[in-house]
Amino acid sequence: MNDLKDLGVHTLELDVTSDESVANALKYVEKESGGRLDFLFNNAGASCTFPAMDLKVADAEACFAVNFFGVIRVTKQFLPLLIEAKGAVVQTGSVAGKLPFPFASVYSASKAALHQYSDVLRIELEPFGVKVVTLVVAAVLTDIADDRPLPKDSLYIDIETDGVQARRTMAKDNNPMPADVFAKRVIHKLTTPVIPPRIIWDGHGAWFLWFLNLFVPKFLIALVFANRFKLNRLAGLIQAKKAKND
Repeated sequence: MNDLKDLGVHTLELDVTSDESVANALKYVEKESGGRLDFLFNNAGASCTFPAMDLKVADAEACFAVNFFGVIRVTKQFLPLLIEAKGAVVQTGSVAGKLPFPFASVYSASKAALHQYSDVLRIELEPFGVKVVTLVVAAVLTDIADDRPLPKDSLYIDIETDGVQARRTMAKDNNPMPADVFAKRVIHKLTTPVIPPRIIWDGHGAWFLWFLNLFVPKFLIALVFANRFKLNRLAGLIQAKKAKND
């Protein structure tokens, strides 16, 4: 993060899955800020783009440890500083927490849990003047990716390339918004109004996905996704194999 240091940004190591690491970060921020924090941006995230039946429970727990429980841990410890400043908690959610993208069941579940947690937290923190903003992030160019090969006995091995892998690279293959552009847009939306919006949809394709989520029946979306990520073709392959064996 030397590029950030060169811009005068204070940087420190933080592991959101560690109570000790978060406590150390809190001490540093308290010292540097004088005990006030205007914005807490929960942005740490772990990818988990894998067929649900091929995923180990430990992998699912690791994903939730960062994407969900890490947010709870950090928010809880930094809350006194936010109350002092009447600041805002900003959560990095995802369109995957709103729409049923295949091969992202656990990642999507972690983001859906984050969305609901944030909606309730917003109500609970309102009496203290602390705001909660949820980002519903569409395609943004980042390094987060899941490149693990499928197990050789995976039920989805026949569509690993044009199904599972196509899902993993979906954002990258669809003109993602550069991360710096996304960051500037979000900062503008957070700081321009007197009161920040409760929910911000942003990233490439955000408005289209917002429309799908709000107006298109979920069963139609599921049909489109099944076709896009070759699950319909997999069904045909399974039937063909069964007929051959019979």
